[in-house]
Amino acid sequence: MAKQIDSLNYEDSTSAGRKIVQLMQALEEVGDDIISSYAIQTNTACLMCRMFNVIVSFFLWLNINMSYLYILKYMYVCSLFESGP
Repeated sequence: MAKQIDSLNYEDSTSAGRKIVQLMQALEEVGDDIISSYAIQTNTACLMCRMFNVIVSFFLWLNINMSYLYILKYMYVCSLFESGP
């Protein structure tokens, strides 16, 4: 890009102006591509964070439920020993 700008012939202002317009359009296209790529990456990162939070929440829920299950099992086993044969 810098080489193309340096190679402009400013004596022929019409040609230089057209070339500058082309370079500006190319920069706009590149800018749009960068912006859309950034938006896609941002959305993907947000989705990954949401999924991670769901997974963490699920495992916390599972851990709590397993703790209750362990307590219930312990109480059941204790009641079996207390009642005797």
